[in-house]
Amino acid sequence: MQWDFDSLCAGASGNVAVTVNIPAGIPNGFILLASSDIATTDEDEDPSNNSASDPEEVVGSVDPNDKVVYPKGFAEKGYVAEGQKLDYTIYFENADTATADAIYILAIDTLDPDLDWNTLYIGPMSHPDKCSASFDTVAGVITWNCDSIMLPPNVNPPEGEAWVTFSIHPKYLSHGTEIANRVIDRFDYGPWFWAPEEGPVVNTIDEYPPNSRVIALWDTVNALDFEVNWKGTDDSLEFGSGVRSYTIYVSDNGDPYGIWIVDTSETSAVFTGELDHTYCFYSITKDSVGNIEDAPSDPDACTVTPSFLHGDADGNAVIDIVDVVYLVNYLFKGGPAPIPINAGDANCNGEATISDAVYLINYLFKSGPPPCP
Repeated sequence: MQWDFDSLCAGASGNVAVTVNIPAGIPNGFILLASSDIATTDEDEDPSNNSASDPEEVVGSVDPNDKVVYPKGFAEKGYVAEGQKLDYTIYFENADTATADAIYILAIDTLDPDLDWNTLYIGPMSHPDKCSASFDTVAGVITWNCDSIMLPPNVNPPEGEAWVTFSIHPKYLSHGTEIANRVIDRFDYGPWFWAPEEGPVVNTIDEYPPNSRVIALWDTVNALDFEVNWKGTDDSLEFGSGVRSYTIYVSDNGDPYGIWIVDTSETSAVFTGELDHTYCFYSITKDSVGNIEDAPSDPDACTVTPSFLHGDADGNAVIDIVDVVYLVNYLFKGGPAPIPINAGDANCNGEATISDAVYLINYLFKSGPPPCP
């Protein structure tokens, strides 16, 4: 740029004022150098003062930002139930390395077409007196404008932080559909930034329930306490939020099923039954987003408990010192016989004798082996 002065008397002065805008994208800390030169057609006694320069450091806000969704969802794909409302929060921060307040924030969020735009709700904001939101119902774009927000460098958090929120429901979507969302924003005339920087937040619809079963048991068991095991999977069409818990049901001698264990993450437990009973089991599992398996039409596993226990001479399903006394009375005092007689045969040698009483005493009081199964 060049300016011409027709005449300037000795001792007089003149000035030129220039206003310029710094281009967007010039980084903070960049030195801008403005220089000027003056020349005259007359003889100049001191040409050394005919040039001047003025370095200026670019200052401005710095915009690290983020975006999160609640619920985050489960597993790497962020699984959520079909119809789950999604609450989004967009965070802004004028970094503590910034050299000036953030005056103006512009954020633009283009909604995923799989979201039901009619359910959009613009939620609370950290600076409602400075920020406003608008929604383009045709393009599905939310725009936040925060004017004169004057967000200082975040040296003493949270003084340099701000946030906006919105919530929305997905459309009715098929199992495995992914919903992605990301926002782009800028501070003042700085560069545009994506949030999250590493990529959109993603949720995946998990519409199908998991499945499970109680593992088959022996047709008969030889003890009243026996272990029951179960397992489950949640991989319908290779998509699933994962098994969260099991509820195990049991039927005793054909009675209606009732809950034995509720909402457990364990996959085994010891069941205690009664003599000569038939027990049937099935499992229902729930996945991490709340889908619940239907009850099966038939039990997963059934078994029958023994009709008697070796060593349980008095037939009360408990092996204790009373059984020793019962055997002694039977053997030496004409007391009643064990029913069946094999119940008195603790060592399984085929008969009830004094050796069985000794066997029980060793088991009960001397850590000997238990009665035979």
